[in-house]
Amino acid sequence: MGRGNRTIFENAIYHVLGRGNRGANIFYDDKDSKFFLKKLSTFSEEYSIQIFSYVLMRNHYHILLRTKKPNLPSFMQRINLVYSKYFNYIHGLNGHLFQDRYKAFVVDKNGYFISVLRYIALNPVVAGIVENAEDYEWSSYRFLFKNEKPEWLRVDMEEAINLAGINREDFKLLVDSTYIDYKDFFKFEAMPPLTVSRIKQIIHKINDEIGNISENQKLLYVTVYYLVNNGAKIKDVSSLLNVSGKTISRIVNRTKNELEKGNILYANILKRVEAVHLVPGTGWTKLE
Repeated sequence: MGRGNRTIFENAIYHVLGRGNRGANIFYDDKDSKFFLKKLSTFSEEYSIQIFSYVLMRNHYHILLRTKKPNLPSFMQRINLVYSKYFNYIHGLNGHLFQDRYKAFVVDKNGYFISVLRYIALNPVVAGIVENAEDYEWSSYRFLFKNEKPEWLRVDMEEAINLAGINREDFKLLVDSTYIDYKDFFKFEAMPPLTVSRIKQIIHKINDEIGNISENQKLLYVTVYYLVNNGAKIKDVSSLLNVSGKTISRIVNRTKNELEKGNILYANILKRVEAVHLVPGTGWTKLE
């Protein structure tokens, strides 16, 4: 599992995420993407950073990398600062391009490494930009299937597959299965906890698109489970649904048990509830 980003290590693997300020786009056109990748290549060599995988989306980017020295902050500050200056100059803008500081999570388990590697490859697919991950131009994944690779990526991409403990063909099968667990979505996209206003919106959309929560006990149970399981505070869910906190806790436990037993009805309802909330791979929601 990944951990928070305040402690910096040498010879450590990180999943790094940079997002546009207030969700704004940070890549307007191909020139922007090419400039960012050029600097990623230059600075990764300068700072002795191995780039295992990357994807550039409209309003954010993901990078899976390894530091040989404890210099991740310097590397990230350099690339974000240089790119911000370029972007503002080229597009006649000013102010902060990126939202807060970058996010970085230590990848300290093999299972998490392959999950991040897969998620980065899948980003443009689950966002609906392309049907096949290898067709997306601004992702390193496509180079796995080409003889010609950028020199700065060649060795490190091969090492990434070895670290994942999987061959190229099996990794492609894993990527082609586009299912994303929503708990992973929150983790990989570093999404903030659900606010009261967001919970209200989700409940409203579920009532409109699936059914009336107050008239369907299983839908109520799954909705409560989903909200609490994805960061909503029990007291907020209790207040908005007019259900006691103790009852909320019992509902969560019961629903969890039903899902673990393989209850198809509960599982299908959960998929529908998940689909109402998030557009995977983008950080956007259908509520906005």
